[in-house]
Amino acid sequence: NSGSSSSNNTSTSSELLPLAQCARRDSGTGCSEDEASFLPASPLLPGTAADSSVLDAPPAEPAETSATTANTSDTASTVAADGAQQDHAAYYSEGNTDTAPDAVYGFDHMRVRDELTPLQSRLAVVMVGLPGRGKSFLANKLAGFLAWKGVDVRVFHEGVQRRALSATYSCDMFDPDNAEGAELLRRVAENTATDMLDWLESRQSESGSVAVYDGYNTSKARRKMLFDMCKARSSSVAVVFIESVCTDRQLVHNNFLSKVQHSKDYAHLSAEDGLTDLYRRLAFVEKSYESLCDVDEAALSFIKLFNMSSQMLSNNVFGRTTKSTLPYLMSLHVARRPVFLVRAACPPRHGEAREDGVPCHSRLGPEERKAALKLRKLIQEAAQGRFPGLVRLSNGCACQAGTSVRIVTSTLPRAMEMASIAAPGVQYESTCALNPLNKGIYADLSLKEVAAADPDFYHAWSAAPFRTCFPAGECFRDVVARLEPVLLDIEQCTAPVVVITHMSTLQALCRYFVGCQDWSQQLALSDVMCFTPREKGAWQLACVDLH
Repeated sequence: NSGSSSSNNTSTSSELLPLAQCARRDSGTGCSEDEASFLPASPLLPGTAADSSVLDAPPAEPAETSATTANTSDTASTVAADGAQQDHAAYYSEGNTDTAPDAVYGFDHMRVRDELTPLQSRLAVVMVGLPGRGKSFLANKLAGFLAWKGVDVRVFHEGVQRRALSATYSCDMFDPDNAEGAELLRRVAENTATDMLDWLESRQSESGSVAVYDGYNTSKARRKMLFDMCKARSSSVAVVFIESVCTDRQLVHNNFLSKVQHSKDYAHLSAEDGLTDLYRRLAFVEKSYESLCDVDEAALSFIKLFNMSSQMLSNNVFGRTTKSTLPYLMSLHVARRPVFLVRAACPPRHGEAREDGVPCHSRLGPEERKAALKLRKLIQEAAQGRFPGLVRLSNGCACQAGTSVRIVTSTLPRAMEMASIAAPGVQYESTCALNPLNKGIYADLSLKEVAAADPDFYHAWSAAPFRTCFPAGECFRDVVARLEPVLLDIEQCTAPVVVITHMSTLQALCRYFVGCQDWSQQLALSDVMCFTPREKGAWQLACVDLH
């Protein structure tokens, strides 16, 4: 109450002081007498100059005897210690209103953060790493994840540009002492970066555009060249480097085996000759290998993954798109396990099987219970390492027998009831993130009934369901946002995962696994869809009918 002239004056005004006027000023309380009534009392640490319990303590009375003095001193020390502990506890439990001094915001690291934090409409992700470190795997997985979230994304593979410039292949071109090969690889890098930047400039996406450069880029000079090219073309293009470091020789050897089988460079060679050539290439690339360093390259934004995310280092990563990739990259691994996406059985309504418009309190009928019993058999087989679409491997890459199965359901009764029947005695998780699309004012209607009730809205929603919200409800972009933590849990789990949910959420989850981002078309869903990992981050689908 800035108008009061006395501390006893009472005002009925609801107008409060601006927060800036409540800030600490020069010394003392930092506010006027009137302003002090608006500030909460901040406990002070005992023993400081402003500690009234120390300054205003009454003088001790004269001691009668030395023994009495000693006892009084001990008692006073104990009381003081107890009071100090209580004051310390209050200080940390209640907090205080102190703010950082203005000088903090002038530091260089705050300036860098301010420069990196604003949302960039275009982002270039540049992969870094030696051969066989999973760069293509990470690039494809990251591109699929961002596309699922509605980001316009494309991967640019350096190998495609190299084969276009040179019809013949030899590992000698990767020898840094080979001047002709070094010039060829420089042109390959320039052409790939040019294609990437041309594509970024041509995109006009509301959710932003991300280009992923898939290549070695193992030297500081090459990374500086790519960074300078991006900034010279447009200052609005943010650049983030992602390096995959792998010290597990067996994992590198397995990656080499897969590369020899699928790469066009080794289509004319036997597996043995291909491995020999690939190890020679590795030796050449290692000559010029310089890992990303937070000392020499401290100004760059980069992420380093060690042994497929068993350890991670991030530097200058503050952007919204960039920081959302950190938990996703941490969840990735190469273990083979099945992911079952199960449609919660819907009871018939009005004599017709309904996929939407089913009341939330509905329970399972006799036919739906039979389907849940069939699902139990699939779960039992998955726990033994047998599942549709994947032959169990002898080298242990598939799930081991006796592996515990993780079950996640929505919070709707029919989904949880199906889980309890399909896996009796197994503790399952339920989350509202798996609940169906919220259709707002049309919650009790099926899509056909919505089309009849509001044709204009249904036409707009059918054309763009990802961004068109139901009145007082959700769009599929909202569903994807709440499904993201569930997807990360699925990716990071090394055991079989069973997800029991509903039509709309299945439509959203399946688009991640099959890589379909055309939301205007409905996917044909089965009762159970079993996804198992394939090469380069893809998923293999096998469908099971429970009816």
